Amino acid sequence: MPLLNIPVEFLLFALTLLEVAVLHTRNFEVAVTGLLAITLYKGLAARDMDLIAHFLHEERLVLNLLGLLLGFAILARHFELSRVPDWLPRFLPDDWKGGFVLLVLVAVISSFLDNIAAAIIGGVVAGTSTSTGSASATWRESSPPATPVAPARWSATPPRP
Repeated sequence: MPLLNIPVEFLLFALTLLEVAVLHTRNFEVAVTGLLAITLYKGLAARDMDLIAHFLHEERLVLNLLGLLLGFAILARHFELSRVPDWLPRFLPDDWKGGFVLLVLVAVISSFLDNIAAAIIGGVVAGTSTSTGSASATWRESSPPATPVAPARWSATPPRP
């Protein structure tokens, strides 16, 4: 039952992508909900999909994808445990150029590694640099706050005796 000649599956998928963008802190839950919605629609309403036959037809592709995802997870964990993300931000500039240099490093790494692997490595370094107080975290701490923050002794409620 297409709506405006657009299949319902595509509308559900577009809605899932929109929800991922809006509810970006709950990506996994939103993605699984979208997958279930599309699968239920195809299985119950459309009745034109044999799920078991589809999985048997795509088993090599699914196993290959599972292997890639597992390999990327192992690569990211190995890179994180190597402590390289801890010392690399010390060599990056402290302003906007640090992010640009990291982007260039990821582009260079992606020339001999897979693009996704390079992006995962860049993400690990970026996450480490902002959480350990280097590069951009140092810049944020040195800049004045957007709104003045009053000390606790200036609170509106009087202290209790």
